[in-house]
Amino acid sequence: SLAGLELQTLLAVRALDDEASVQGFRELLERYPNRVRWQGSLARVYLFQLRYDDAAVVWQNLVDGAKDTGSRNAYRAGLLRVYRSAGRIETMRELAEGWLAEAPDDPVCRGLVLAADEAAEDYARIVERCTAWLRTEDAARARQWRMQLLLALQQLEHFDEADIRLLEWLGETPDDISHVALVANELSARG
Repeated sequence: SLAGLELQTLLAVRALDDEASVQGFRELLERYPNRVRWQGSLARVYLFQLRYDDAAVVWQNLVDGAKDTGSRNAYRAGLLRVYRSAGRIETMRELAEGWLAEAPDDPVCRGLVLAADEAAEDYARIVERCTAWLRTEDAARARQWRMQLLLALQQLEHFDEADIRLLEWLGETPDDISHVALVANELSARG
């Protein structure tokens, strides 16, 4: 039965029986090829097995077949995890740059491109991107880019610039508790 096969497959995953897991998900997907949950699980098993190309194919198929932006971005994140794990940082960056070009104001696409920049240890690029985004963002979205900016400045050991930015932000919104957290993070980064 389908329920029995799904249970066996999930038990194989839990037991870390990779081959039985792959076989189970393949059988399930032969019967119901559009079950994205099983496809994602198969991709994760492939990743655990270090079968990067197989995992990337599954994630790319999910990206291509996604019916909504939220799902597509979640599958894109899965695909980037595969390429990061495989050490294919340039591929990761190319994909993320392409997605950002398609939707330059999408905060998830922005986050994906920052993850690719971070994987490449291109902190100067993160500073450049976040600085540009902060010029146009409203206060609610600005927090995300401020945190990313500070983390990149810390990696570059540009502590003085980070301090100047923090003081500027505190002056703009002194009652914003998130800025206090940023100050604490900045101080702890210095040791």
